[in-house]
Amino acid sequence: MDKISFYDLNYIITINEKRLEEFTNAYQKNQDKFTNILIIYSAVAVFIVPIIQSLFFTNEIRNWLYYTSFFIFSTIFLYSLWFLIKLLIPVNVAYLIEPKTFYEKLRLEYEAEGKDKIETDNYLKASYINELEKAVATNNIAFKKKGLFYFRALTGALICLLPYLVCLAFHFSIKNDNIQKVEIVNVGKSINFDENNSMSKDTTNNSTSTSNTTSTTTRLPGINANEVKPVNPQMVKENFHERSTKVDSGTREKK
Repeated sequence: MDKISFYDLNYIITINEKRLEEFTNAYQKNQDKFTNILIIYSAVAVFIVPIIQSLFFTNEIRNWLYYTSFFIFSTIFLYSLWFLIKLLIPVNVAYLIEPKTFYEKLRLEYEAEGKDKIETDNYLKASYINELEKAVATNNIAFKKKGLFYFRALTGALICLLPYLVCLAFHFSIKNDNIQKVEIVNVGKSINFDENNSMSKDTTNNSTSTSNTTSTTTRLPGINANEVKPVNPQMVKENFHERSTKVDSGTREKK
């Protein structure tokens, strides 16, 4: 078990790369769950317009419970919608820069300072760790923020279904009354039709109309922190639609 040592720069690189992958994947999973909220919103959208019409544009029912339920539903739904919007707003996600920056540009700079091959290799690893630490910190913040937004949006969407079902019950009770009245009118029309066999009928169709983290490098074993050249990861503004097209270049280059 000698490989598991925090005095080993290679091991420090390995655990930072693993954490970077974990936090990035966790961030992506939170974004992918967005469809769960959309399913609830779609169910709500089916009857929301008829409910609003029966509440504010007809005089068919005047019940305090109906209005109270709709007010509670609207408040919680808007709360959920607000966090859904925050979930979809693009944030900074860190991606590693090209490996060539380390094995060419920074290597030549360290060699120009008079460092030998072993020293140069250690300082290159220190610069790479510096970049990894910043990327891990940035993606960890993004993961936790988006996770909180998703939780609040989903919880609000689920809770608002309770008052929404109460509104549906009132809406369907009104609809049933209307159906009975139409049936009575149709009986009268049938009688008139029997008396006037030569009468013609007209039919009409009705159509019913959604951080850039800045930090100095960690005090690594055998490394003078003041001599380490800091490296910043690439910061990309993105949401979950763009995540699948990005590649973490450099995370597979270390041996």
